[in-house]
Parts: sequence; structure tokens; C-alpha cells
Amino acid sequence: MPENFKKSAPKGGTASPEGIRLNKFLSNAGICSRREADGLIAMGLVQVNGKVVT
Repeated sequence: MPENFKKSAPKGGTASPEGIRLNKFLSNAGICSRREADGLIAMGLVQVNGKVVT
């Protein structure tokens, strides 16, 4: 490989737990779909560490 060759940063799949979207987290946990999670969040039905997320 040439010395000046740079690898591009990996795309996706490397998000840390604090960097993942809440709707995706809820979906991956099997609670609901991502779109349903968006609705639940918008209605104020989701809490994280005891605080309502909007």
C-alpha cells in the first residue's frame, strides 16, 4: 500500500450507546417500530433516567 493512502472512516454500525437515536434503540429492543417510537416520544410517553423525552 502506498504511504499516502488513507482509509476512509467506517460508515454506520459503530455508534456508541450514547450516540444511538432513541427510536432506533427502542426498535432494536423489540418494544415497537421506529415510527411507532417516534409517536411515543412525541406524545411524551418515553422516559430516560426518570425524565420525559420529547
